[in-house]
Amino acid sequence: MLPLLADSFEGLPPASIFAAEYDPLVDDAKEFFKNLRQAGNPAHLCLISGMVHGGLRAHGYAPEGDIFYNKICQEVKKRR
Repeated sequence: MLPLLADSFEGLPPASIFAAEYDPLVDDAKEFFKNLRQAGNPAHLCLISGMVHGGLRAHGYAPEGDIFYNKICQEVKKRR
């Protein structure tokens, strides 16, 4: 399924969207976030500066990867 092609974005659960600044899919993440919010859904978008697609694999190896990982963990804890 391609989320951006959905017929409706109404009535969806809260969403946390994470995207790297230099990810080829970053524009899709922004558009999905916009569609969710316009439909009245609670949504959070976090753009990680300086990161590339797959940058989360740098967790434990580069400070940026650790920042990315920690931001995701913080957001998940809020959703419990």
